[in-house]
Amino acid sequence: MRMTLPYLADLGTVGFIAVASVIVIGAAAELVSPGLVFNLIAPQGLVVALMAAGALSLLAERGGRGIKERLSYAAIALLLSAGAASSAWRYFEALPTDRGIVTLAAGGTAIMIFLAAARASNE
Repeated sequence: MRMTLPYLADLGTVGFIAVASVIVIGAAAELVSPGLVFNLIAPQGLVVALMAAGALSLLAERGGRGIKERLSYAAIALLLSAGAASSAWRYFEALPTDRGIVTLAAGGTAIMIFLAAARASNE
């Protein structure tokens, strides 16, 4: 069990940053068009997810990661980022003119979330 704590902490850090990003984007969308996001997504659920991810991120002691942990984190991040881009590519099939830019945005956003989480977990 102790061996899995760093991985759970990484999962919590990534989840925390991802949920925080959704909350900020949702709040910005609410300023432009009230009810656009938070009529579909309960803010209470987002806060609970944020707290759970934050708690997970505190599980492991912050020490230097070995090369094995860094490589596994990078591989998982690239795999999930490719999955996000692939999902966006398939989902926006009906919009051929916007499909490429949305796919790049989805993949780039996923990569930025993992990079931010890696930086946050090192500090």
